[in-house]
Amino acid sequence: MTPEQYLAFERASDTKHELVDGYLYNMSGASNNHIHISVNLVGELRVALKGKPCFAMSSDMKVNPKSHHSFFYPDVSVFCGDTESYDDEVDVAHNPTAIFEILSPSTEGFDRGRKFESYRSIEQLKVYVLVSQDKPLVEVFRRDTDGWLLQTYSDGVVTFPEFDAELNVQELYDRVRFTDEP
Repeated sequence: MTPEQYLAFERASDTKHELVDGYLYNMSGASNNHIHISVNLVGELRVALKGKPCFAMSSDMKVNPKSHHSFFYPDVSVFCGDTESYDDEVDVAHNPTAIFEILSPSTEGFDRGRKFESYRSIEQLKVYVLVSQDKPLVEVFRRDTDGWLLQTYSDGVVTFPEFDAELNVQELYDRVRFTDEP
């Protein structure tokens, strides 16, 4: 499927699909934990970025790495300055500063592998964050001159100098129930 065919199809569809290297994939529904984490993340970023030049977008904003025939729906993305849109519809952007993906058993391998590989081709991307929904774990990959550096957090505060924000790990997991909890 070409990008133009995908966008025509997707914009007319009632459900979400991602295009990965020209192949169409249905997006599945989210778990209760995934939904709580997503809402918490967007809410915390909204407060942290208020009045600053960067802003958060929910999973309705598609991201297209220019060098790939792929279109993704990140769980949350952060943009600094204007979004560089794919076309006049302004529902696809090329230039996120940060991307957050909430891991699920069915997508974790893809989020860590092929999707991250595609995202790494985005020149403006400085931070890629994986948030576990099974335990309190936030993995932050930061672009460095030598590649991508990983930092992990299970509590405390994650600082993002790339877009001037801090996130409290405990707040991200508000209302989340882990499987080993009663």
